[in-house]
Amino acid sequence: MDLIDYVASLPPIKITRLYENPFTCLAVFRSLAPLAKHYVLSLLFVEDVPQSLVASWALPSAYSKHSAAIDVLTRLQVLFLPSKSVEPAYCLSKSFCEHLRHSACSGTASQLNVVPEGVTTAAPAKGFVDDYAATQWETLLLYAVGGGPCPDPAPHLQSSISLNLEELLLAAGLVSLTDGSGASASRPSSSSQQQPRHSVTQLGFQFLLADTYSQLWQLLREYIARAERQSSTELASALGFLLQLGFQGERPLCCSDLEPQQRDIAAHMAQLGVLYTFQVGGEVWLKPTRLAVLMASGVGSSPAAASDGFVVVESNARVYAYTSSPIRQAILRLFVRCDVLLPNLFVGTITRESATAALESGVGAEQIIGYLRQHAHARVANRIPIVPGVVADQIRLWQRDLQRLSHRAAVHYKNFEGEELYRKVVAYVVELGALLARDDMKKELVAAAEAHPKIRDRIKALKETLGY
Repeated sequence: MDLIDYVASLPPIKITRLYENPFTCLAVFRSLAPLAKHYVLSLLFVEDVPQSLVASWALPSAYSKHSAAIDVLTRLQVLFLPSKSVEPAYCLSKSFCEHLRHSACSGTASQLNVVPEGVTTAAPAKGFVDDYAATQWETLLLYAVGGGPCPDPAPHLQSSISLNLEELLLAAGLVSLTDGSGASASRPSSSSQQQPRHSVTQLGFQFLLADTYSQLWQLLREYIARAERQSSTELASALGFLLQLGFQGERPLCCSDLEPQQRDIAAHMAQLGVLYTFQVGGEVWLKPTRLAVLMASGVGSSPAAASDGFVVVESNARVYAYTSSPIRQAILRLFVRCDVLLPNLFVGTITRESATAALESGVGAEQIIGYLRQHAHARVANRIPIVPGVVADQIRLWQRDLQRLSHRAAVHYKNFEGEELYRKVVAYVVELGALLARDDMKKELVAAAEAHPKIRDRIKALKETLGY
């Protein structure tokens, strides 16, 4: 999930409203693939360009990439092919084009706020702010896996609508309740006291494995949708404000200059680590963190280098993880039994019980194996296979054991009055695609429960026709 996927999924009328904000336009442009960016810049300062001319820009060998670039620009409502043209010609969205031209010629500084010199001096250092962002985000991930309380709200900001992170994670499908109490999950609670009552889902495990940019947008997509439902916050306004934070750079925002809905969003973003709050002369100021910059950058994190790996898996299913990160340890605990925990070393074993617990919660065997490969220590990263085959095969076998049996509501039909009635009923059930099992010797069959009303009526009609 990223900004491009999110915007492309919106209705055209909402996309049009989004492009009224210059920061949204610039963030969408940043997020485009290189070829799509090239096409936008080629069309930025010209009028309609014939479709045939645009098609000639790509060599035959690269036509698939050309088609993909045109397709994404069309889905984003950035590129149009007006139907009234005598000759089909491409043109850019008017508002998108105007904002991008202004940014290209004048930059974005003129559209940002002016910060008093005293505030700039009093603002915390970038390193301190980035450490705060990392702590808040890691706390959120730990909360998602059930390893701790949720992040505390910002000390200097009060939101009229509290941010219930458990609700947000549930709505995004990243966690599921473990106590079976669906109603309790919808009750807002004090975030400082909010303890995890959930387990991570298969989608949640994929979320934990994704880069921070993708994680941010997966949560923001659900956050914006909930903001629209709960407080009638307009999508274009909310998204434009969030993306503006990424273009602020080192420039703080004054809280009193924000609209009430923007203050609510700012308070929630501070809790997630996107903003850092501080006070100067009794005034609350907001300083964007590296998460805010990442949010509007359009660039996900690159895959971890071998030197960043920390996991060694041995053929006896022992796992050695050289890390002091609580979130890394929490992720490993999802499928590894922890035997020894030292300040910088996690030692555990992949057992049937630990792996099955993860598999039953929806985590796939290939996801577990993929995580161990992706984070392999530099000393084993070049080993083939990285994860010993006996360990990988065993995890796959445990998953197959869980998939051998499945349960489904069904109805058992027997005691048919005659062979012809039985054959006609079986043929009808097969036609419905509801047959689960049959025994022609005993004249019995089992069908899916949802098809029972139709089967019952057909049996009744056949009995009348056959004279039973």
